[in-house]
Amino acid sequence: MDPLELQALSRPDKTALTEDGGPSYTYAELARESRRLRVFLQDTGLKPGDRVALLAHNAAESVLLFFACRAGGFTLAPLNWRLSEPELKAILEDFRPSILVRGPGCGEAALPGRSMTPADLAAGRARSADPGPSRAVPAAESVPLVLYTSGTTGVPKGVMLSNRMIHANAVNTLLGWGLGPEDCTVSCAPLFHTGGWNVMTLPLLLGGGSVTLSAKFDAARTAELMRRGRATALFGVPTMLQSLMEQDLGGLAPKFLISGGAPCPAPLLESFLGRGLVFKQGFGMTEVGPNCFLFPDRDIRRKRGSVGLPMPGTEMRLTGEDGRVGDAGELWVRGPHAFSGYLGRPEETSKALVDGWVRTGDLAQRDAEGYYYILGRKKEMYISGGENVYPVEVEAVLQAHPGVLEAAVVGVPHERWGEAGRAFVVARPGVSLSPEALASFLEGRLARFKQPKDIRIRTSLPKNAMGKVLKGALQ
Repeated sequence: MDPLELQALSRPDKTALTEDGGPSYTYAELARESRRLRVFLQDTGLKPGDRVALLAHNAAESVLLFFACRAGGFTLAPLNWRLSEPELKAILEDFRPSILVRGPGCGEAALPGRSMTPADLAAGRARSADPGPSRAVPAAESVPLVLYTSGTTGVPKGVMLSNRMIHANAVNTLLGWGLGPEDCTVSCAPLFHTGGWNVMTLPLLLGGGSVTLSAKFDAARTAELMRRGRATALFGVPTMLQSLMEQDLGGLAPKFLISGGAPCPAPLLESFLGRGLVFKQGFGMTEVGPNCFLFPDRDIRRKRGSVGLPMPGTEMRLTGEDGRVGDAGELWVRGPHAFSGYLGRPEETSKALVDGWVRTGDLAQRDAEGYYYILGRKKEMYISGGENVYPVEVEAVLQAHPGVLEAAVVGVPHERWGEAGRAFVVARPGVSLSPEALASFLEGRLARFKQPKDIRIRTSLPKNAMGKVLKGALQ
């Protein structure tokens, strides 16, 4: 039986999904309305294997659409509504959907494909009869979800997420993070990103928990919902959690907060720990999981800077440039939570997926107790005077300066050293920073070859929709 149908049978009256400021669904209602929506889509002519694109802000109707596509054998691709018209057209030409569902506030430009609105979906399912629960199990290798990568390192690629992968990630998350039917979260990450679907939303819905879906992240509103008991656990990227830190969190005692999507600045970690909150740094990617690590609460302070231990059923190895496996190198991950490849890109799939191993492109090291530490993207590492430099390490020291809000480091050509670091720094409000003062701060804190040869003060850093710095733009 499909896990959603199982939850509808086991806890029919429990609230499963609530759209903040919108409708709420019990498990029985979520399953029933998803079935009705599946019937409506089939009546429009969709057949197993057909594709549906979604261009809309976070809403409950989008979650219903996912479950309808999953049950009908269709493939859903939520699109980044922040992209330009040419960028969206390129993705739609790659995905080739039968239907494009476009929500309000997501542009008026003409895009290829037959269009519908979320209101059309809601009206269609209201007219459709409920066929009743099905005992059929979605095919393990069927692909209900395609997520296009952010494109920080190139043209966006469609990552194919199978039912097998989604289920394995949900099981890993529930077991590894100790989550169950009693848990709930506020989901603020956009649903065109794996953080919106697979960090907590689908694991909790498939495991009997409750999800409050926000159309966008608002720190004050999120804090209010947390105070009202809507989140026993919360995921956010560092920029989101930094804003949350500035809110009144008095009296809150969630199981944990977890940061992901970008390196977590050490001062942010210390701020949450200083308030007595359980705060963890995670790691993942669209192509695997994304929840790859667990982190025992007892070791959070002792293992500062680590992303934890491998999830159950997850194999990991660190591979050097010479192909040897050791305690440092590129992180390779293998398990049932690995993706099925890039849509229509067999050559790129073969480079990223080798004998079941997903090559993450991230450099990491492992300590004697098996804890992993992410050093940064392999492509971002640069060599200065024959020495490897990992930007994430330099950024961490810069962010330790009390006047620094954000920092990003890239390697650029240098006449003498081959490559050298260039740092881009954003000051905290009301603070005046100079490159000379920052260079002085780094003296004695970083080896000379790691210190950026060029420091530039900026009012902001270019980022994608999940708050990840676009280093290609900086370079």
